[in-house]
Amino acid sequence: MFLTTLAVNYGRHADIDADIAISRFNGLFYAFFRSSRIWASLVSSDLVAAPEDVVWNVSYPVNETCGASFCRFPISSANPLIRAPKESEVTILLSVYVGLSLMAIVVKVFFVDDVKPLVADDQHQLTLTETLTSTLNIHCHGCFGLLIPIIYYNGVEQVLILDQFTQAFVTCELGVGYLGYVMITFAAVCTVSSFMMGQLEKCCGRMLLFLTAAIFDLALLILMLKWMPGAGTKDDWLLYFIPGLWAVSDSIWQTTLVSLIAVDFRYNREEAFAAMRFWQIVGITSAFVYGLYVCMRIKLYAALVLLCTSMPLYLVMELYMKHKMNRPYIDLYAPIIE
Repeated sequence: MFLTTLAVNYGRHADIDADIAISRFNGLFYAFFRSSRIWASLVSSDLVAAPEDVVWNVSYPVNETCGASFCRFPISSANPLIRAPKESEVTILLSVYVGLSLMAIVVKVFFVDDVKPLVADDQHQLTLTETLTSTLNIHCHGCFGLLIPIIYYNGVEQVLILDQFTQAFVTCELGVGYLGYVMITFAAVCTVSSFMMGQLEKCCGRMLLFLTAAIFDLALLILMLKWMPGAGTKDDWLLYFIPGLWAVSDSIWQTTLVSLIAVDFRYNREEAFAAMRFWQIVGITSAFVYGLYVCMRIKLYAALVLLCTSMPLYLVMELYMKHKMNRPYIDLYAPIIE
């Protein structure tokens, strides 16, 4: 909400369309936000080294136990490469991350000014109860209801690549010491593509971007289902290719979803953003929970079903909104009146 308000204010002063300003601001913000994973991955890859005392058993069935065939129990306990980092390494990592988080809080409190939303003079500030009621009521909005599955999928796909893929394909095959290097690829591509998506949305349109992200995810999910990884094989480059291409689609989901909410729900932005974050958190939480009890193949099939279900609903919403508006330009600078 803060970023959207800042973008709308900038668009008014710079005399450019607010939807274009929102797209650019989101792209720039997520580019910096995702770049933090590069530094985090560099720190973790330097601290968490590959275990030197592990002797790989050539008879261990990597093709049958890693990748889509990976299960946390009992396979993970039998794999000599899947082992917890040293306690000292965990302590250093947590100290670095907590220190940076505290630094960010200090910067936010003392150096970032508050930005007031552009509202009409006669609009009263909602109380907490009114805000909660309004947030619940927005779920009755037909268009937002059609977006819930794809917002939920956005949470699931983040867990799939950052947690489940890294464990089933990277750690199971190469060991925890290689996680940082693989995630650097994801973070670097995410940073560049997030910035580019903010610019491409103007010329390509968000529908084309969403379709591109869906096609990329669909292809990668099928690839992960079919590919049989093996330690030291010529296909190890896929461990970097999959996160790299997934980063492009993830950048589209993140930046374009925020722009969509900001533009299409401009009269209820605060409530719409709150509901969007809620369903993203539900997707992330549920993916972590059921990921503890099911094998990787089931997780991939679940993501496939969710993607194939949510995209048609999004397209229905998009076509309905275009038909309803029936005009190329939307006055986002109009006062926000309930």
